[in-house]
Amino acid sequence: MIAHTKAFLRLKEESQSVFDFAIVVSYAVPALKYSLKHLSEDTPIPFKPEHFDTRPIATAKVRENAKEYKKLLSRYVFLSSFSFFEAYFHDVLKEVINFHGKDGLKRQISIDHNLALRSASDTKAKRKLQEYPKGTEKLKYEKYGRELAAKGFRFPSTLLSSYGLVKLIELADGDYIPASKIPELVENVFQLPLNEITEIKPFNTYREQRNKIAHGRASGASLHLANSVKANNFLRNFALKIDRHVVDHFLLVEAI
Repeated sequence: MIAHTKAFLRLKEESQSVFDFAIVVSYAVPALKYSLKHLSEDTPIPFKPEHFDTRPIATAKVRENAKEYKKLLSRYVFLSSFSFFEAYFHDVLKEVINFHGKDGLKRQISIDHNLALRSASDTKAKRKLQEYPKGTEKLKYEKYGRELAAKGFRFPSTLLSSYGLVKLIELADGDYIPASKIPELVENVFQLPLNEITEIKPFNTYREQRNKIAHGRASGASLHLANSVKANNFLRNFALKIDRHVVDHFLLVEAI
């Protein structure tokens, strides 16, 4: 039995790696600040950094930069969390399509199967349904509808989904799914209802905040590590809700 999608396991691993790094930084910077506390501005730092050792960096500059680490760390944690969630949704969509195979999905809604049903009984059943619906003929429609369904006949509601499937495959094959489209796709593709107040609105708020940070327009009040942790928890729970629904309803082998 599948517990989680591969996409969710990647999301979990990537998110944890970011927080592991945040913990390292949260230990390292205070230790650095403490070690520089009694150094004068013209005294060189008594150890070398990795990768940035080609020329000395002034002690005063390092000390000044260390003051901003919480704001910068929270920004990078938030950006990473949101980016990982975006990647998760794109990946889970591709995973569902790959699970069934593009050709397999298209066959399930193809008109070709109907064209192969040519027996006299098939033609009769089809003809009985080829009329404008009459309320008095409901039992007749159900009888012949069941006959065709038992033979795998694709009814119009299935055939009309072909266009949507083609567009969905194109979307999954693309490089990027706009975050603004994710709630709509969750509801329309996976048929998972979302709460406007507790899910859609907070998601859009975080999306707008991401855009502001990415363009250097975020307010200082929004750049706190606690806020980034809160956003990460929301996005993780959102992904978990989607994942459970996808595993339960869309990762099923169609052996028919």
